[in-house]
Amino acid sequence: MKRLSICLLLLAFFPALALAQDKGPEVIKFTPKFGTVTFNHQAHQAIASDCAACHHRTEKMNCHECHGKGVEIEGKKAKKFKDSAHKLCAGCHDQYAEKGQKSGPGTKSCKECHIKQ
Repeated sequence: MKRLSICLLLLAFFPALALAQDKGPEVIKFTPKFGTVTFNHQAHQAIASDCAACHHRTEKMNCHECHGKGVEIEGKKAKKFKDSAHKLCAGCHDQYAEKGQKSGPGTKSCKECHIKQ
């Protein structure tokens, strides 16, 4: 009976471990009207302290499920995705630039991130 319990526990644990190792896609492409933004997710993972540095929700959710849909979370309406992404991305890149570090695309020109294809 003890062996069976251990086996069942291990069977339950390994799929959870596999899910925990899923770090998402290597590259993410956003396709707004202004031009495609190619986001190197893997490179950003290497410099972020943890996923919560960028993702305020840890569940596997698409940002667009809440942002721009009028969804309320903890009494606040979720901002449009565009506004949230610009604040998060530009804010972080500006922080690096202020420290004199290379921060990737600048935040002063839209065309550095948005590429017409």
